[in-house]
Amino acid sequence: KRTEVSHLSLFCGVFLLSSLSIILFGKDEILQSEVFDPNILRLFRLQEMDRIGMLIYVLRERCFVLPLLFLLTTTYLGKWAGYVYCIWYGAGIGTIMGTVLLRYGFGGVFLGLGSAFPQYLFYVPAFMITIGITKIQRKPERRLVIQLLLMELLVIAGCMSECYINPPLMEKLIKLL
Repeated sequence: KRTEVSHLSLFCGVFLLSSLSIILFGKDEILQSEVFDPNILRLFRLQEMDRIGMLIYVLRERCFVLPLLFLLTTTYLGKWAGYVYCIWYGAGIGTIMGTVLLRYGFGGVFLGLGSAFPQYLFYVPAFMITIGITKIQRKPERRLVIQLLLMELLVIAGCMSECYINPPLMEKLIKLL
């Protein structure tokens, strides 16, 4: 009997592997880079943000790729598309967490979590809808279109919160560091 790797297990494994890789092997590169650098964070706190420009950028980055991935999950490549999605997000979030742990110790975990809040309250359900589609075989139907629209609405709500709610929260977190 063939056993499949669950999407959650793959995500968690890649997340841990990327975090540990950054902590164990990337210390010099991270500390010499500007990624989450305290001076850059101070500048971020002082800078006035163009939220409309940021929203357009975030929408462009999220709203076209995710529906394409969603539609890909309805094909015979669906399971593999779900795996790629889990690896991509697991590695990205793991890299962020490893970086803030190196720079700020365990206090950096709050910075890492703060950088994902509240938009991931919307992105995770969109992700779960997409992964749920990979687990069943079906023909295109009305329910699938409704799920696609719901996923896209969640992503748009996540983009809005990423641009309008997250920056003030990050400013407060940065002041605490």
